[in-house]
Amino acid sequence: MLQVSPTLWLKSSLVISCFVTGWLLAPWFGHQKNLTSAEPLPDSPLTTTGLSDTELTTQWEKNIKPLLQYYCYDCHGDGSHKGGLCLDDFDDLASIRSDPKTWEHILSRIDYQLMPPVDEEQPAAHEITQMVDWINDTVFPTYESPDDPGPSTTRRLNRLEYQNTLRDLLGVDVDILEMLPPDDSAHGFDNINAALTLSPAHIDRYLKASDLALDKAIVIGPMPTPLTRLNLSKAQTEGRVRDEGIFLHTRGSAIILQEVEHEGEYVLHVTASASRSGNEYAKLEVGHSDASITTFSIENPMHRPKQYTTKLKLKQGTNRISLTFINDHWDPEHPNPKLRDRNLMIHKATLVGPSGLKRDKPASHHAIFPPRSPNTSDEDYARDTLQQFSKRAFRRPTNAEEIQRYVQLAQQIASQQDSSINQGIRGAIQAMLVSPSFLFLNLPTQESKNDTEFHLVSEHQLASRLSYFLWSSMPDETLLDLADKNQLRQQLDSQIERMLRDPRAHALTKNFAGQWLQLRDLDAISPDRKTYPDFNPKLRRDMQRETTLLVDEIILQDKSLLNLLDANYSYLNGRLARHYGIQDVAGENFRKVSLAGTPRRGILTHASILTLTSQPTRTSPVLRGKFVLENILHITPPPPPPNLPPLEDAGAHSDKLSLRQQLELHREKTSCASCHNLMDPIGFALENFDGIGAWQDSLDGQAIDTSGQLVTGEKLTGADSLLKVLSQNKKEEFLHSLTAKMLTYALGRGTTRADRNHIATILKQLHQNDYRAHSLIRAIVHSPTFQYQRN
Repeated sequence: MLQVSPTLWLKSSLVISCFVTGWLLAPWFGHQKNLTSAEPLPDSPLTTTGLSDTELTTQWEKNIKPLLQYYCYDCHGDGSHKGGLCLDDFDDLASIRSDPKTWEHILSRIDYQLMPPVDEEQPAAHEITQMVDWINDTVFPTYESPDDPGPSTTRRLNRLEYQNTLRDLLGVDVDILEMLPPDDSAHGFDNINAALTLSPAHIDRYLKASDLALDKAIVIGPMPTPLTRLNLSKAQTEGRVRDEGIFLHTRGSAIILQEVEHEGEYVLHVTASASRSGNEYAKLEVGHSDASITTFSIENPMHRPKQYTTKLKLKQGTNRISLTFINDHWDPEHPNPKLRDRNLMIHKATLVGPSGLKRDKPASHHAIFPPRSPNTSDEDYARDTLQQFSKRAFRRPTNAEEIQRYVQLAQQIASQQDSSINQGIRGAIQAMLVSPSFLFLNLPTQESKNDTEFHLVSEHQLASRLSYFLWSSMPDETLLDLADKNQLRQQLDSQIERMLRDPRAHALTKNFAGQWLQLRDLDAISPDRKTYPDFNPKLRRDMQRETTLLVDEIILQDKSLLNLLDANYSYLNGRLARHYGIQDVAGENFRKVSLAGTPRRGILTHASILTLTSQPTRTSPVLRGKFVLENILHITPPPPPPNLPPLEDAGAHSDKLSLRQQLELHREKTSCASCHNLMDPIGFALENFDGIGAWQDSLDGQAIDTSGQLVTGEKLTGADSLLKVLSQNKKEEFLHSLTAKMLTYALGRGTTRADRNHIATILKQLHQNDYRAHSLIRAIVHSPTFQYQRN
């Protein structure tokens, strides 16, 4: 690899940074708020039902206001303002519409049956529906046009998408995630426009990350001699193998069996250090095939590793390289403790060679730099190369004026560094990799300026939306070619199916499910070791893998989405099967296993979810109930009131009370009862699963009580009854929740109540196709929210 001096790299990066921030990004930093904040809802009197303001006012006076007076005014009207809410302030449509935040609060309390309090008279189901529909129609109308896509979805690539795009664009695998600032999340996902800000600090990190990736993809100048790092962890040795290398504390060797493709002369670099004892330094003997090559005297101390170099002639095939400590010494009587023991540390070893080997440049280099004819000028070659690269990098055609900027940058870098035009082209490509056209999705186009409201996105924009939804990466050649021919929309369904068969589609299940089901958070969970001695990092990884594999199968193999709730099979390896008490499953590899005869069905009985929703030393009915409400039923309980004591302080002698009894005391507080009546019965139904998802019939010698009743009346007797209620009685709520979650992920923005009609249309298509996963994906891609863009 070409070695670039720090001064040269600094000059190059400064030129690129000034070019990007000054020439390309200046207009963008000034408008960052517009890029990352959601737009307000349209000021439109149109409602879901098409009712006029006169009709809505009549309904308010005749039906809605009397219901609120009857059920709510004791606490929130006639001068009362419990919780800071006074309904006296609202007496007409104008005053109601002027405070959507308050009515969002009211709507959620009525819709989720959090109000009136449980000890008060409750409205009938038809009265709840009447109030909910009226508030939606009055305060949260849907968009004026059925083709209105809603707020802008212009956003920056998140860091995983940036890495994946570099991989597919440059043709090299490079791990740069830790180099980039972590992405914030919103609405449960890290690809949401409102959370993906951009700062000069991001540009600096992108420059460093892109430089690393380009170093791997491009070779400017002659090909460097190959370098191979020897794997010390697999050496045959009497020493101690550590993370930092091999520690030889007595006379002995590290034997490395190294495969060599080409016979020839190699240079061996060994980094070593030693401790002193006696009258001489530690000696390291290098051998090859039982013959001594050279011996080094290791004079540098342990905390100062030094590189030692020799030449070796290696044959094609397996070579036996030995690194031997030949003069161990021990003097326990020496007055200086630091001079009593002579030891040797081998930190690393690398082979460079063979010398004189002619090597072609990698395919990634040739993909970027096309063959150059003898009569082509530097400027023309730079233009042709950058034109070809920019089409893929920007995921759209580029014009001559746009490319000319990068050509000028390439010439400027080449002239300032007194280097070839290829070095300048590399610098221009690096500038592309930190430009808005690369970093941002769904940028406004010229056609949007000619439209007054909203428009179909271009075929190239559609290709990008599709690829970042399904692959978390850039469109491939097939998508871009179809977009060039204006044929992508004609073949959209076949392309969706093709993309879902591609290995890159695993990004959809990993990134979507990993955040929807919070599987990523499992890495930060640490159950108490005394309480759960069986929990370890390997079991943690198995838990994540099981859920990912099941979601992977259901979504990518086009199974019914209801299987997420009631699948009677899962994917297990031997360790996880033992954790579940399932026989006849052995080994590290995962395989499909029937759950017949076990209490487990679907994702809610996976150890991953059950561990995520537990406390370090016990289960948590509250966390488990909250998880089901938020992630399965799309219900967000309000936060607990301030200054509440911990659950364990719910009553006197709480240490002698069961968890159920403590929660019953907790629910005696009126401010807590409504939310806990929603959450606790769900959590109690899962109490037979302990804090890491293993089955338990009893706790502290007493049978576990899993009974409960949902606020909607369904009685529960355990996990099986809960899963039946969710997959049958609550099927519509689950499908609506999953649709809203996936639509949020696909669009890169949060959904609002104004999206109700779009979601309803998607759900209708889902029902018509037996709830199959691909029908949900197709319906989202065909929806106006995905196909259109506001100006």
